[in-house]
Formats: sequence, C-alpha cells, structure tokens
Amino acid sequence: GFGEYVEAVDISDSVSLIVTRGILPKERVYKTDGIQFLRERPDNYDLVASFLFGPLSDDRSRKFVIEFYEAATISLKSEGKLIITSDIGSFRYIEELALQNKGESFKFSGFPPVFLSNKR
Repeated sequence: GFGEYVEAVDISDSVSLIVTRGILPKERVYKTDGIQFLRERPDNYDLVASFLFGPLSDDRSRKFVIEFYEAATISLKSEGKLIITSDIGSFRYIEELALQNKGESFKFSGFPPVFLSNKR
C-alpha cells in the first residue's frame, strides 16, 4: 500500500526541515535535482507528488513542468499515480498538460487545485 516507504526530494534547503523535524530519516531525504532523480529510477514508485510549482511566467518555467511530468511518468510503476498541486495561476497550464495525457483534474474549495494522473 501507499506510505510504506517515503522519500523526499527537492533542490532547495527546505528538505533539511524534513530531517530536523523527524519526519523522515536523512537516508530517505535527497537535496538534488528532482527531475534527474526521477529519470534515474524507472518503474520505481507507486506515487509521485509535487506541491506548488509556483508561477509559470515564462517558457522556462513551463518547460520545467513538462520535464517534471515526463520524469515522473518514467519513475512510476505501471499502475502508479502522479499528484501535482499548484497555485491557481499555473493550474490551467498543468490541467491542460494532464488532459492531453489522459489525466484528471480536481478542484477543492479552500485548497490549491490538484491534478491526478494515472500512468497508462
């Protein structure tokens, strides 16, 4: 089932809080490029989740979302799932990407929009 083994990946220093607050042991927390990390682990995960990409203000940030989506798809097991939350401004772009790839989008009041994609 989900949640039996969890890893955290981010290029920012925020991942250190996961260790210092005792959420995960340091052996399962990686301060590195998440896209490359996922590409190097094909068919490895049941679930990949990403929280708040931030504003998609230019082609570079939109390219990042596409690269993340592709890397996550590589790393997911055949029945794996991808969950992305984002601010409302960039959600429309992510939603379009999801729908092009047969994903579903969910909007909950009071929460950031979410899209869930099933690997096919």
